[in-house]
This record gives sequence, C-alpha cells and structure tokens, in this order.
Amino acid sequence: MEPGVRRVLVVEDDVTIAASIAARLRAEGFSVDVAHDGPPRSKRTPRRSRTWSCWT
Repeated sequence: MEPGVRRVLVVEDDVTIAASIAARLRAEGFSVDVAHDGPPRSKRTPRRSRTWSCWT
C-alpha cells in the first residue's frame, strides 16, 4: 500500500447500499474495496494495516 493512501473495505450484503457507500467514500478521496459477505474481508485486509470496522 502506498504511503498516505486511505483505504476502506466496505462489507455490505445489499449491493445498492454498498455501491452508494463506496461512491461517497471515493468522492472523499478514499481507495475503496467492496465485499458482499464477511469472510472475504479477512483475506482482503492486510495483516499490518490499521483496521476500523463498523457493523450495522
């Protein structure tokens, strides 16, 4: 990962909501990945990264 790049992984099973959240985050300058179920997030998140999670 490049220094200074803000990355977010959006995990949301509703495709429309995930796309909306991702679009807004990209508009704010984030690099965004989207997963539609929980287990893949552990494979997509680097081990040494700072990770914030918000589950709703």
